Amino acid sequence: MSALLFMSLAGTAAAIVIWLTEVRRARLDTLTTWTLLVPIFGIILSVVVLQERQSIWGWIGTVVVIASTILVTVTTRQRTHTRSTNLIS
Repeated sequence: MSALLFMSLAGTAAAIVIWLTEVRRARLDTLTTWTLLVPIFGIILSVVVLQERQSIWGWIGTVVVIASTILVTVTTRQRTHTRSTNLIS
């Protein structure tokens, strides 16, 4: 039971730390995507700590969530950089 508690707390804490790091430079719509990483950290911790096996669908879902988060983050940063460059000109 303590391993499960540790994994849930560690997964949530990792996502919140990333979220707090991004709060300084990202918009709210981008920040909300970081909360989707909570179950991803839980899956990764369950594999590493408990040696659980994930199905192919679990890994596909993990990749989709991570790729989506990266896509939203990069797209938002490029849009924000373009806007700030236009304001300076």
